Parts: sequence; C-alpha cells; structure tokens
Amino acid sequence: MLNSLTTRGVSMVEIVIVLSIVGILLTIAAPSMQGWVANQRIRQKTESLRSGMQIARIEAMRRNVNIVFSMAFDSSWTVGCETPVADGDGDGVDDCPAVITQALASEGGTSISIDTTPAGTTQSTFSGIGLVRATNADGSLPVSQMDITVPDIDYSGLKPMRVLLPLGGLSRICDPSITTEGDTRKC
Repeated sequence: MLNSLTTRGVSMVEIVIVLSIVGILLTIAAPSMQGWVANQRIRQKTESLRSGMQIARIEAMRRNVNIVFSMAFDSSWTVGCETPVADGDGDGVDDCPAVITQALASEGGTSISIDTTPAGTTQSTFSGIGLVRATNADGSLPVSQMDITVPDIDYSGLKPMRVLLPLGGLSRICDPSITTEGDTRKC
C-alpha cells in the first residue's frame, strides 16, 4: 500500500504554467529594469568623478602643491601633481608623482556620456589651499560642471546627474531636473 505522502510530485502542466507566468513577469519588468540599471551607472560614475575631485583637493592641501584632476571623455580620470617631483628624501617613493590615483572607464560601466562646462574642458587644478585655480597650467579654463547621462536609452525615468565645481573647490552633486526652490538637490 502506497502512502499518499511519498507519491507527491509536480506535473508537466504545472511546470509549464509557472514558467509562463515567470516569462510574462520578466517581459513586463525588463524595460524598467534597463532604466534602473542605467540610473545606477549614472549615479556610480557621478560619485566616482566627484570622489576624484575631492581626492585632488585633499592631496593639494596635504602636499601644499598644485594637483590636477584630469578626466577623459571615456569617463576615466587621474589625479596627479601639476609638476611631478622625484624621490628627494630617499624613501623610494616619488615626492609628488604624476599619477597619485586614477579610475578606469570600466569602473562604473560603459556608455556613459559626460558633457563639461566650459565645453571640451577635461581638467581642473587645485591650489595648495584647496581652491580651483582660475586657469590650468596650459591656460585652459577649469572644468566647472559635468553633466552625466547614458545616451541611447529610451526610458522616461532616466535621471541625468550633474557635478558642480566652483572656484572655492568644494564639489557637489545635484539633479538638473529639480526646479523646486529650497530643495538641496537643485542645481
């Protein structure tokens, strides 16, 4: 005599129904998932760029020299001394290296678009007291604003972000779509 507890199982019809429901739910969720991923990439790259600027400012004040934050339009960035200084104290480390730290474009995903103000600028130089210099060593104006987005995404919930860098040196992230006065996220 068979016990009814030992003969339980799942029929093929039940498996097909469950898989059909899962497929329908995935089809419905895919577009919003793509937008969510794009927004996360924008946020991550925005935070990375602001972090690079903060590192440059801190290094400039710590070393009391001009430090350059330089970004490429593939969204990679480097922080290094404007005038590199070799190892003068004999500890085996350059006193002020050309590259102190960097982030690669692959960190934070691909397909990120960055528009700078002034257009085409790629660097800002921080003085030894943490202020952004009015001009870089090459005579170019410093980056004062970066707009970060993901191109070619058709999603109404896409949230481009902006990094502001005033001459005072304190960078901040804001949301260009916010228009409400008094909202701290407003640019």
